[in-house]
Amino acid sequence: MFIGHYAAALAVRRQTPDLRLGHLFVAVQLVDFAFFFFVLIGVERLRIVPGFTEVFPFDLHDMPYSHSLVATAVWGVVAGLLWHKLGKRPGREAAWLGVAVASHFLLDVPMHTPDLPVLFSDGPKLGLGLWQSWIASTLVETGLFVAGAALYLTRPGRTGPVGRPTWILLGVMAALSVATPFLPLPGSTAELALQSLAAYSALTYFAFRVERRA
Repeated sequence: MFIGHYAAALAVRRQTPDLRLGHLFVAVQLVDFAFFFFVLIGVERLRIVPGFTEVFPFDLHDMPYSHSLVATAVWGVVAGLLWHKLGKRPGREAAWLGVAVASHFLLDVPMHTPDLPVLFSDGPKLGLGLWQSWIASTLVETGLFVAGAALYLTRPGRTGPVGRPTWILLGVMAALSVATPFLPLPGSTAELALQSLAAYSALTYFAFRVERRA
């Protein structure tokens, strides 16, 4: 799951008029931000295995602290509490931010092979394996993104026409949902981590930029 995660951000934005889209873009990908940072410092690991699945050639065999069910729940609770306490933001807003973070695990389960730990490194792992089919995974991910975009664009309180930058951002994200599996393979896991962190950061930056004219 990549672009599909942002469907959760777009949908939650409808419920939180004072929470900016850029904040939610960080929230729904906080788990992946953590994972690729952990990859860079050697805390978690993956392998690049061409043909591992039809969609992504990545064996995500070691990610207990970022992607386990328990860890994701903890990330969500901590993010919500920090937003509420340090940011002095309303509890309802903080709760929705935590939901956005925790949505990452639920949206990953249909796509991943069984590599998502329930606890940490030991014990059962979940994953329905839709990445084994490019058609099935693309239909699910793009469908989620379209639904989230529709909720975002029709949210209560939005005034005026949708600005061109918003359409461009949504269009680029839709294109990425189809094109990502066909991009050249990175030369190393560190290169993959840096590319992924850069992509998430760029999308977040543009989400902040277009919000004023959404």
